[in-house]
Amino acid sequence: MSHPSDVYLSHLPNFAYLIPAILCKSNKVFDKKQVLPTDRYWVKNIRLATDKINAFNQLTAWSHREIVHPGFLHTLGFPLQLKLMLHKDFPFSIMGVVHIANKIEQYKTVHPTSSLDVCCTLGGIKQLKIGYLFTIETEFFVKQQRVMYARHQYLRRGHNITKSKIRSPHESDWSCAGNDESWPLKTTLGWQYARCSQDYNPIHLHPFSAKLLGFKQHIVHGMWLKSRAFSALNDSSMKKIPSALSCEVEFKKPLLLPNSVVFQQRTIPSETAIEFRITSNDNQQTIEHMTGKLEFLEN
Repeated sequence: MSHPSDVYLSHLPNFAYLIPAILCKSNKVFDKKQVLPTDRYWVKNIRLATDKINAFNQLTAWSHREIVHPGFLHTLGFPLQLKLMLHKDFPFSIMGVVHIANKIEQYKTVHPTSSLDVCCTLGGIKQLKIGYLFTIETEFFVKQQRVMYARHQYLRRGHNITKSKIRSPHESDWSCAGNDESWPLKTTLGWQYARCSQDYNPIHLHPFSAKLLGFKQHIVHGMWLKSRAFSALNDSSMKKIPSALSCEVEFKKPLLLPNSVVFQQRTIPSETAIEFRITSNDNQQTIEHMTGKLEFLEN
């Protein structure tokens, strides 16, 4: 890809104003030679809204009020991701895109009174047997210092391709994992997170809208799962988790609402890291919905 061209926006895009473009955006036949968006969208001097932070903290059980949850920073970058996917040179429609993985690298914690600069750019598109994998990268700055980097991987399934797993690794033994937590998830969780994040994808909001898009029921936002898991990791740690860290997850089978899930974690003796996952039980079978790894970085 070419060197990104910086485009500065006066404010974060509002989801309501993007709806017509989202509905009208159609797929193009992707060609490796075609021009892809090189714009890097910026919004500078973003002041954080206390009421939105408080709502996010409550929804994700985040108790560290003096620190902004990394998942909340994601909600600031998400409208820029939508803006990027609506670019005339972006080949896919937003409807039908599946978020399959996310990684953040946090270099420094952010205070709720901070002013942030956020930018977002397309990382690249790769063709797979089941469709197209593309990456969107988001960066966050406070006083020109980068405080967090996020990489999001999305899948756009190809036409006439039967659904299959991207990969099916052998499931490891979690029987010795400690600190298991059970979380009941209400049917309204999708709406609650949508109000916090501006992610009003209809697959998360109501059974009827989800069924129109091929799901049996509306499903949980993947980034809520990650944010809730990050809160649990911070609260259950025997020592203070350092500010410099990376947290990477893969989203597995969709989690239907309402539901009840189990959060598990285990330390990796050979590494300064924690593995974690979120599962549910279906007919006495354990179903993985998200797996992840939290690693501590050197300052």
